[in-house]
Amino acid sequence: MINESLVRAAVICYMMDKGYAPEEVRNELLVQIQRDFRWTPELVRLLRKYEKSRKRYANLESFYPRIIRFFSDYAEKEYKRLDIMD
Repeated sequence: MINESLVRAAVICYMMDKGYAPEEVRNELLVQIQRDFRWTPELVRLLRKYEKSRKRYANLESFYPRIIRFFSDYAEKEYKRLDIMD
């Protein structure tokens, strides 16, 4: 699931880098959200941070702990958001 999410977010980054119209990028984000990859907008932001931090992270493998933390934090937020018993 993580790798598939990265592929989908990378497609969005590619579209942004190649000058796709904002509406096309937004539509692709919506498609991913509708396919239950709801975290795609946040993951795209994280990948953009990776792109800007290449001196610190030589490759995606070195950035992977941040990606794992992202998914862990996202799952925790969703769990709390959906917990109606509190």
